[in-house]
Amino acid sequence: MALVKLFPVEDSHLQLLDNWLRKDHVIKWYNDADEWLNEIRARNAEFSFLHHYIVYVEDKPIGFGQWYDWSYYRWRVGGID
Repeated sequence: MALVKLFPVEDSHLQLLDNWLRKDHVIKWYNDADEWLNEIRARNAEFSFLHHYIVYVEDKPIGFGQWYDWSYYRWRVGGID
């Protein structure tokens, strides 16, 4: 069985993320690659409440994910991505 690992995004991942976010099958879901990249660049400042990860399978990067604590928001919202 393949081993799946999550690693926090680092600056060294930015070019990989830029390449992924501009692919046709990805951009239809993520829309604005530059907006996402700006969020990721600000992950230790304005967007520190978000936790960004690169997903690896057998040491090969295959995807991007994030999680965040819903209690961060003062309003009550729900959603599924």
